[in-house]
Amino acid sequence: MSFITRERKCFTVYPSPELVFYCTTLCAIEDVKVVILGQDPYHHPGQAHGLHLGMRPVSN
Repeated sequence: MSFITRERKCFTVYPSPELVFYCTTLCAIEDVKVVILGQDPYHHPGQAHGLHLGMRPVSN
């Protein structure tokens, strides 16, 4: 079992599993030159969408 899978069983982890590799829908993985990792950039459900420090538009 992967580390992330174990963490998801005990903690809330963002983004949701289906959005982890969302960036690959915007750019081919072989074209990626840099990967930026962050700590705690999202604090509430619905904010994280798989792009570092990106935010989904707020809908009221």
